[in-house]
Amino acid sequence: MRARAFALLALAALAASAHADSPATGALDPFFARLKSSGRAELHIVRETRGPHGAVSEPGRVALEPPDRVRLEFTRTGERVTLRNDGGEWLQPELKQCVHLGPERARAALEWWDLLLGRDRAAFQQHALEKSRVLLVHAQPDLPPDSVWVALDGASLPARIDVRPADAERESYKLSGWKFAHARGRADFVLATPAGYESVDLK
Repeated sequence: MRARAFALLALAALAASAHADSPATGALDPFFARLKSSGRAELHIVRETRGPHGAVSEPGRVALEPPDRVRLEFTRTGERVTLRNDGGEWLQPELKQCVHLGPERARAALEWWDLLLGRDRAAFQQHALEKSRVLLVHAQPDLPPDSVWVALDGASLPARIDVRPADAERESYKLSGWKFAHARGRADFVLATPAGYESVDLK
């Protein structure tokens, strides 16, 4: 679960970065500018994980709205995740569960966003390896560093994210079909518990 959540934060962090108080300079600037001016981005995504029987690919869609909203939907499994400053939901059709995240859980998840917003620069480092690749490193106290590698396409939009948590398997995300539109607001990032599903609260 941690690797999947970490990857979610990597995507959300890109959205949050567009609202940093001080202007950032680097390869991600064109993406930040477009997201900030439009208010919303939608894209296709393919999650790639390594399992005991080889690589597994899961296609889906993502919606991002700065400063703190992410919606992730996987096509084959029907799994959906929303994350906001005040909480979030994780819909798991296989388990017939809808997990509701309270503000405390959401604030813990917002750690990556806070770093990119400039609230704790000492704990976060961004390295522009070359024009089309960026490395994000977060070193937690007493733990090996987590890292996220971002590759950009010809339009300077994120095309691939490789997530390497210190204590979990690597996950990769292929990103394509970027579309920018006006923000829809909080209501589009809240999931209700479907009929027949167990509602699980994680404060």
